[in-house]
Amino acid sequence: MTRTISAQIGLLAFSLATGAGLVARNSATTVLVRALVALVVASLIAQCAAYFARQILRDVLIRTKSRIDAQHLEELKTIDSEAPEPVSDVA
Repeated sequence: MTRTISAQIGLLAFSLATGAGLVARNSATTVLVRALVALVVASLIAQCAAYFARQILRDVLIRTKSRIDAQHLEELKTIDSEAPEPVSDVA
C-alpha cells in the first residue's frame, strides 16, 4: 500500500510539473529534469506520509482490538459467575 500511494503521488507530481513546464514554454530538457525531480521528491514525501499513516492505523486497530478483547473477557467472567453449580449424579 505504501509503495502504491507513493507511486501514484509521484506520477501526479510528474504530470503536473510536465504540464507546468510546457505551459511556461521551457525547453524539453528543463521540463523533464524538473519533472523527474518532482517525481522523486513527491514519491519520498508520500512514502513517508503513507508509512506514518499505516503505523497510526495499526496502533488504533491494536488498541481497539485490546479494548474489545477486555470487554469480552469481562462478559465471560460475569457469565461464569452467574452460571449455576453443576449437579453431580454420584450417589
